[in-house]
Amino acid sequence: MTAEDRTGASALRPVGLEIAGFRGWRGAVELDLGAPLSVLIGENASGKSSTLNALEWCLFGGTIAKKGSGIDERADWDVVARDGAREARVVLRLATPEGRMRVERRRAHAAKAREADWFQVTLPSGDVLEGEEELAAWFAHSDLPDWNEWKRAFCQHQERSRARVLDGAERSIQLGRLLGLEQYQEWSERWKSFRIGDLEKAAQQAEDEVESTLLRGSDRPRAEADRLALQLERLGVDRMSLNDAMLQEALEELVRDGERLAQLAGLTLPQVDASRTGAVLEWAQTLPVAVKGARVELASRLREDEARRDNWTRALDAQEPTERAWLDARGALEAFVRENGSHERLVEESTELEAQRAALDVAERRESALLALLRQATELHVSGAPCPVCERADPDLDAKLRARTKEVSDAAARGREERRVALVGRLDAVRKKLAEWGDFERREQGADAARSRLREDFARHVPDGVEGGPASRAALDSFRRELGDRRAALDELDRRSVELSGAVERVDLLRRWSAENDRAQAARRDLEELPAWAELQSVLDEAAGLVRDIEVLADLTRQAQEARSAERVRVVNESLGAHYARITGADEPACARIQVKRTAAKLAYALVDGDGRDVLPVLNQAALNALSLAVLFAQAENRARDGRPAWLMLDDPEQSLDSRARLGLADALRDLSARLPVIVATFDGPFADALRSARGARGCRLTRDAGGHRLQELDS
Repeated sequence: MTAEDRTGASALRPVGLEIAGFRGWRGAVELDLGAPLSVLIGENASGKSSTLNALEWCLFGGTIAKKGSGIDERADWDVVARDGAREARVVLRLATPEGRMRVERRRAHAAKAREADWFQVTLPSGDVLEGEEELAAWFAHSDLPDWNEWKRAFCQHQERSRARVLDGAERSIQLGRLLGLEQYQEWSERWKSFRIGDLEKAAQQAEDEVESTLLRGSDRPRAEADRLALQLERLGVDRMSLNDAMLQEALEELVRDGERLAQLAGLTLPQVDASRTGAVLEWAQTLPVAVKGARVELASRLREDEARRDNWTRALDAQEPTERAWLDARGALEAFVRENGSHERLVEESTELEAQRAALDVAERRESALLALLRQATELHVSGAPCPVCERADPDLDAKLRARTKEVSDAAARGREERRVALVGRLDAVRKKLAEWGDFERREQGADAARSRLREDFARHVPDGVEGGPASRAALDSFRRELGDRRAALDELDRRSVELSGAVERVDLLRRWSAENDRAQAARRDLEELPAWAELQSVLDEAAGLVRDIEVLADLTRQAQEARSAERVRVVNESLGAHYARITGADEPACARIQVKRTAAKLAYALVDGDGRDVLPVLNQAALNALSLAVLFAQAENRARDGRPAWLMLDDPEQSLDSRARLGLADALRDLSARLPVIVATFDGPFADALRSARGARGCRLTRDAGGHRLQELDS
């Protein structure tokens, strides 16, 4: 059995590669890839990567930058060799359960950037398929996996495996594939691609367009109804709840508001039938005129009464201090009388004292005359004349007269002075009291006169029968409250008048909207009777059913994916840990494990440590590279275990690894090559020697000279 015939019952293996005019391969070269482990050895720029690129380009063509397609950095690389080659040609020979398959892709040097490649596939049966669409159709009718699943066999390129481990979205996709969930992920993406919201929007747009076409005759009434609905919305009416019943409710409310307004204005209005829209509107439109006239009269009377209130307030405010002044003056006069007696008694006392003073004056004059007579007698006696009284001579008469005269004169003088002082003091006191009584009386009379004048003025400004004092103040407060109520009623009248105007406008708009809406609805009813409209509704119902089916399928896919994840995660974690331990030589087989994270939109997958924390931030470059390779190996092994086509292509996989890890990596690749094809491009050295030592391994050396890349087969 040749290398090309080694294939499993469900395997898909590369067995040969022909390259001509592709990048650095200027001539034609053929590689035997039928060995379980193919090793391409060479230095930089020797053609290792170009060889792997040729295989990838043969499968994917110009569509390089896609998820899982390998080296997507070279999307802008030249494919055709620049030194004289007319075209690039790559042929990939594959072994399938049905036999050998030949895949060939070509691109001319003069081809435009977006020009399609020449692509041809020769099937095991000998049939030739032109283009990828024919190939995809053939796979759809064969027993092999479909074209996308078949191309995933190549999606084990490690070029960006480390980047995919570091990138959250890529990491979740790769870990999902590692769990064998590619199909579920594809289904989920397919359900999302339907864009249910866009489907519903497209269905609504289609219905609107057909409706607009068929209802073109009803555009004017519908547009007018929409315009009126917008005006109603500005008046506080929800346009989404507009209906014909709202008009009748508005009419009844308008009648109630009008009756309350008339009652406030003191008007008596005739009854109006709320079911007659025209009559209600006419009645409501004439009501403000009558209300306005009544309001003028009410406002005029209110202003007059407010002026009376102000005059009453000023009169009462002025009367109260005047009353208090009169009461104070009267009280002071009465207190003076109680203390000093009445005016009559004081006058009587004053008269009596005046009489006493007059009597004292008379007595004083009489005593003065007597003293004068005594002095005259004394003088006569001295001159020898007889006594003028007794006409007798007395030798001691002179001495006696002198002594007597002196005694009488001194005593009289003292007595008179004492009596006069006492009498004058009493008289002055009585006169002072009389003067004070006069002052009190004048104050009381002045206050009483002012009180009388204010009472006359007060009587002109207050209602009949209202007197001053607390009763007047209580009556004034009551009058003020009455005026406040009347002012509030007038304000209420103004407010309700404005509201009535708005209600009239609202009812008129509702009436017009109802009429236009009835016209538009009549056209709608005519539309619904058309067979074309019924057919459209049937199609839209089917579309809605499809949307519901898609939602159910998406939910079932998620449930199935979740169940599959739960089944596979333990086995895959063991495989992942085993590969990592083999590469690194670590005692602990699992530095990381896959964790399933459930979100509202999808299932996501992450690499965590034993405590459930993100493991990537604590790994060094070598550990990250080893972990990305372990994920890649576990994914390929999982595909092979499930009987799906898979092979590995590695370009310098030993980067960042020490000598021990490189030998561990070689050991892991030798083990994997027993289950799936492995193609490795690397430098010459211990790692390459370890790979070539594997059973059935085949190596070739790549070099470069002025003529381009060169290939040399190495002995096994």
